[in-house]
Amino acid sequence: MHRLGVLREVARHGSFNRAAAALRFTPSAVSQQIAALERGLGVPVVQRSTRGVVLTEPGRMLVDAAEAIAAELTDAQERIDRLSTARARFTIAAFASGGRRLLPPALTRRRAPRGRADDPRTRTGGQPAPGPGGPCRSGPRLPLRRAPARPFR
Repeated sequence: MHRLGVLREVARHGSFNRAAAALRFTPSAVSQQIAALERGLGVPVVQRSTRGVVLTEPGRMLVDAAEAIAAELTDAQERIDRLSTARARFTIAAFASGGRRLLPPALTRRRAPRGRADDPRTRTGGQPAPGPGGPCRSGPRLPLRRAPARPFR
């Protein structure tokens, strides 16, 4: 994959020097990577000249394949990122006097597992967790922030 990335940069920039600058490599390192790629394939992927490099037909085919692979990898990474950050977000507004007492039990019920009544893994048997004073009183401590007071107008 690394050598394919180097070939993509050489194709994009048209020379080993400009590709090396973009990759923060030395021109010699870029040349060595392309030479190793050519040895592995058994065919030249670039034609070298004093004006730069031009891709050969196998080189163009390889760059096209490398672009498709890079696009697939980017798409897969984006889907994985969405899975790891796919959380529902909602905002609750409440008066401090009522919110401090009413919100923790309500949110605890919202987060309580809902399973079958005979499922031993769900304590509530699919029913909402009890409210204040019930077994969930020692449930999660939810941070409550006091909203800045706004004067009535």
